[in-house]
Amino acid sequence: MQLHLDFPEIPKPHDQLWEHLDEATRRTVIAQLAKLIMQAAPVHREPGSKCND
Repeated sequence: MQLHLDFPEIPKPHDQLWEHLDEATRRTVIAQLAKLIMQAAPVHREPGSKCND
């Protein structure tokens, strides 16, 4: 299920846009989004704490 947010000032993209991208482009887009998410949510660990990753 995909929810669509209605922002009147932003034009709506075509629903099938993702399907028109080739696999290499999709992977690139996903990798770039992952980097942006990581930058937006930096991890702040306490000194001496263990990482559970």
